[in-house]
Amino acid sequence: MILVYSQDKGLELGKLLCIGPDRRGLPYRFVALATTEALRKSFKNNVCKFSQQKTTQTYVAIENKSIIGLVQVRPQEWESRILGVDVFALDVIPWDGAEDMFTPGCVRKAINYVRSISPRALITTKVWTSETRIIRFLLGKGFSLVDTSLEMVMVPLESVQSNGTTHSLPKEFSIRLADLRDQEALRVLAGEAFADHFGRFHSDANIDKKKATEIYQEWIVSCLQGWADFVFLAEDSETSRPAGFSAWKKPTPIEESSDLQIGHYSIGAVSPSFANKGLFKCLTLAGTEALKNCQAIEGPTSLRNIPVQRGYFSLGWKIADSRHILHFWT
Repeated sequence: MILVYSQDKGLELGKLLCIGPDRRGLPYRFVALATTEALRKSFKNNVCKFSQQKTTQTYVAIENKSIIGLVQVRPQEWESRILGVDVFALDVIPWDGAEDMFTPGCVRKAINYVRSISPRALITTKVWTSETRIIRFLLGKGFSLVDTSLEMVMVPLESVQSNGTTHSLPKEFSIRLADLRDQEALRVLAGEAFADHFGRFHSDANIDKKKATEIYQEWIVSCLQGWADFVFLAEDSETSRPAGFSAWKKPTPIEESSDLQIGHYSIGAVSPSFANKGLFKCLTLAGTEALKNCQAIEGPTSLRNIPVQRGYFSLGWKIADSRHILHFWT
């Protein structure tokens, strides 16, 4: 049996989710210092929050009066605006430790729902690479694999204790907190840094490369407008020309209320004109210092982004998990 929860049934959904999935299905499951109960609480509150959004649908699979799977499909506002089509994020949550308990009927209903409200839409999803049955099902339904993301994590205290290497900012550069006056400069810089990117939007043949780059430009501007808590900007000290940036989020209110202290590395980039000068490391250090009181800081990156991985490793970050990113066009 599959139950459907839309905007007007948030309270009912909250009661149903009184017991969350095991750790296998939880976001940030790789943060060792976070308890399973804290992760469950954060998961439940996020699902209920998203369920209050217009055009969000939540599908819960029930068997023998127990939840065995949950799928939520929700709109993505600025991706939709930039691409000119409706974009939805699809979260597929396996509930039980047994892999054969996954119910694909929820995914089918989510796809049919999107088709019913939009003649042309993009559905994006991120699935743990360990969930092979879910991935095979999605590929069989017409989803395309567009990228694989490594979930990088750093525990500030462990990093300080184990990493004795220092990374000094080259004397010809300075780093400061960006403000709203830097919007256009950051937009231009992101355009330079991501023009030839290979991430999920650029690798999707249905998305124009210029539009794909615009998504990253909007991302950093949104960070500056309040989506992130810290945006660090590296500049050429002599010319004040922007050279790179990094954006960071504190633990969200839901995470804090769930006893989670997870920091988030949102987006970072260095202009090709200033590559190989150690700026990525310095911008990353600025953010980790700002979030040094967190249990852990997470920062995903593409499997193909070897230079960024090397930068992470040199600063004490580790690969903690991985997810495949898939796209489906209606």
